[in-house]
Amino acid sequence: MDSMSADLMKGLETSLPKFFYFDREHFGALLVSGDMDGAHIYLSKFTNKDSNYQSNLMFYLVHRQRYCNFLIEGYFPGAGFCIAVGPDALHRFGTAETKKDFIANDLQRLYSVHRM
Repeated sequence: MDSMSADLMKGLETSLPKFFYFDREHFGALLVSGDMDGAHIYLSKFTNKDSNYQSNLMFYLVHRQRYCNFLIEGYFPGAGFCIAVGPDALHRFGTAETKKDFIANDLQRLYSVHRM
């Protein structure tokens, strides 16, 4: 897991109320194993994508990884579905209060890969 994801998980942990315990190890294991649905469900137990910047970006990264997994598997209809359809489509991710350009720039890179 890269340092950006680790920093985001730490930020998410500190933004949650004290009676919640976000198990970073379990969440990281879900991500590494490729269980993006499980990671989304686990993350949804603690926050939603509109709560704060860390939450927004973590949900975005989970869905981006799902999109990349579809591309790697060669399942292009699934990849297109991840970008364009449904409430969690990548193009629907708004940006929270800071670093608004990260998601927009990342989506531009993903779109350019998908067109190839």
